[in-house]
Amino acid sequence: MGVNVNEQWDMLKGGAGAVKVTSAKEYASQNKVKILVIGGTGTGKTYLCATAAEGDKVVIGLAEPQGMTTIRMANPEAIVFPIGWREPDHELYEKLANGELNRDVLGAYDLDQFAGFVQEHHAEIDAAALDGITEAQEVIQNYFLLLSGKGHETPSLDEFQKITKRVHKYIRKLRDLPVNFLCTALQQEDVLSDSNKVIKRMLIGGQRLRERIPQMFTAVGMLGRVEGEEESQHVAMFSGRKDCQTKPYGKLRLEQPPDFKEWVKLITE
Repeated sequence: MGVNVNEQWDMLKGGAGAVKVTSAKEYASQNKVKILVIGGTGTGKTYLCATAAEGDKVVIGLAEPQGMTTIRMANPEAIVFPIGWREPDHELYEKLANGELNRDVLGAYDLDQFAGFVQEHHAEIDAAALDGITEAQEVIQNYFLLLSGKGHETPSLDEFQKITKRVHKYIRKLRDLPVNFLCTALQQEDVLSDSNKVIKRMLIGGQRLRERIPQMFTAVGMLGRVEGEEESQHVAMFSGRKDCQTKPYGKLRLEQPPDFKEWVKLITE
């Protein structure tokens, strides 16, 4: 004889040896939101990161130094970790002088420092952001090739596969930090060989990464601009077009104003 859904739910939640379960709504409210946004230059990715939380409640791993101008204007109190372009401190300068460290290694060192800081201070901050994953992959690739003794040479197929595994590992490590997490990526347009259709998706080396990384996030949005009567407006789209790499979640669908704080509310409330 069958058991209805409510009876199954009661059986799972109570009694000896009960399975630890929760409803989808409870899960969303108890866990942190992880969102990936994809967009071209000038679509507001860095601004979105800078305003992911108020003041110094957001920590940003910034892999593109030009983004500092936007962050200073949008949220001058944001905590920023330069990824791969900062000036080394005294201790690192000594290691560089002694040949113990190469400048390219600093990129991966910075990613680790960024993750470690967020992990240590997660109770004091509201959000962390990586801007962006496209540049971070280059940082990780340079680090891998340097340790392999190849400098900036083009990696072999075997080396590239190892690099993509490291990129996936780093992004998962950042994604699993105990805070609401926003990650950005540059956009590229690919022509599908079987249909000649153009699809917009994240710019990152490796087909496997393009498919697996979006699966790691609660939602995936595409940033763009809509022309208004007087000026253009930035929008984020989480569904609605088949030619864009998007992933909706709950109320995050179609066009949304680019506001990470509001996205978190839509998902968790």
